[in-house]
Amino acid sequence: SSLLLLGHFHTCALSSRSGVTRGGPVRCFGHDDKGQSNAPPGIFVHVSSGHHHSCAISSADRTVSCWGDIASPPEGSFHQVSSGGSHT
Repeated sequence: SSLLLLGHFHTCALSSRSGVTRGGPVRCFGHDDKGQSNAPPGIFVHVSSGHHHSCAISSADRTVSCWGDIASPPEGSFHQVSSGGSHT
């Protein structure tokens, strides 16, 4: 993987793809009691993990997808995302 992020009891990684220099699927593992290790399908360019959630930026339209214990992702187009304990 090319990027590894640690949450409270889960970890997410942005996986590399053969022959592609940027972006890949997100793989998460660890505790999943709030859905924090259940990453959505897709190709992402950045990922960040918080206490019981994670968020990633889609390579297609630069929007943020979040999963786990979070009310809703921020709206808009982004280059980077950062997750805190219970916020993004």
